[in-house]
Amino acid sequence: LVSATVEPSDKQNKTNRDLLQNRPLRSCMTHGRVEDPSPDSTEVSFHTASVSSSSHLLLLLRIKGVSPKVRHVIQMFRLRKLFSGVFIKINKSSLAMLKVVEPYVAWGFPNLKSVRELILKRGQTKIKKRRVALTDNNLIEQHLGEHGIICLEDLIHEVYSVGKNFRKANNFLRPFSLSVARHAARDKGGVMKDLGAIGFRGAEVNKIVRQLN
Repeated sequence: LVSATVEPSDKQNKTNRDLLQNRPLRSCMTHGRVEDPSPDSTEVSFHTASVSSSSHLLLLLRIKGVSPKVRHVIQMFRLRKLFSGVFIKINKSSLAMLKVVEPYVAWGFPNLKSVRELILKRGQTKIKKRRVALTDNNLIEQHLGEHGIICLEDLIHEVYSVGKNFRKANNFLRPFSLSVARHAARDKGGVMKDLGAIGFRGAEVNKIVRQLN
């Protein structure tokens, strides 16, 4: 096995910082809240990659059917449906779980553009057992306002920066249901050929978002 240390490039991190610092206000004022995340490095080695990142955010995309043996772990990630996606915070516990489900998911570092596009286009929450699209800032303020999150831009910022209320914000979001062409070509394992390899994809996970969002 080849071990590699993979982390977002300096150029990518600078671009994301610039986007965060200059994000549009939309319908709420959030000036002064934006800080570039700079958490301690987390490193866990498994399979072919050793993840050492200055970011604490990962995007998981389920792109293959799962074995019954790992279904409970997939469900803990809330990836119950094929071609669904979730954000997770990097820590030793989540990476240990990821080791179990890696043969069925593509995962990597989402940039700010991907986080924004997924939340704006696919973002939903569950209210009274019904999925509701995130098109109303009043809804966000009603459920997350006590945590200082009052609009879509606040929600995007909290998720991307993995802020102190990341867990509340991320749990508010339902897993993203992605779009797949009905007749997309697949390999013998049932994986869409255009998506590339399963497993750790680093920054290339953003290309998959472009394809499926």
